[in-house]
Amino acid sequence: MRVWTVRFDVRRFASAFLVDESNQILEFMPEWPDFEGQRLADTWQIPRMKIKNNKPIANFTDIDPGILICDSFALENLGEALESEVEVLSIENVDKIDMYILNVVNLIDCLDEDNSEIEYFSSGRIMNIQSYSFFTENLNDTMLFKIPQFSRTEIFSTDSCRNQVLRSSLTGLTFAQVYSS
Repeated sequence: MRVWTVRFDVRRFASAFLVDESNQILEFMPEWPDFEGQRLADTWQIPRMKIKNNKPIANFTDIDPGILICDSFALENLGEALESEVEVLSIENVDKIDMYILNVVNLIDCLDEDNSEIEYFSSGRIMNIQSYSFFTENLNDTMLFKIPQFSRTEIFSTDSCRNQVLRSSLTGLTFAQVYSS
């Protein structure tokens, strides 16, 4: 089994920004949730989003680490397979592009800290992971997941999700292999 980090190809594709009612980019949105693997649909307030038009628009768009934004084509190609692992949240896109947040709610405590190379803060919290090791028995039938140690910033994929993205020719994501068993 291989595990990959999921990132956005910000060099080649446009990013998204949250905007206010007058379409001005928001530098900070105090009510923006942390997206740490919790379900948000019950309290979700639909945000306004704008695509920065300096690059081509991909099927997946960058807005913040740890958050996936995709168009309806990507949702059609991945939605059913990811049904139990993500929560689909609506966005008001002022550019009239049909996009959604895929909130990864599949939080799995599968990091094998003893066999990973980890830098810790003096408080004992993890600062950085140079080399990952996972308890792969916890990842059977998993496509996308987060780990509690980096639930705000990292999204991980198994081969099944990565292969589906590649087979469907979906654009905007990059995958970096971080583990192989």
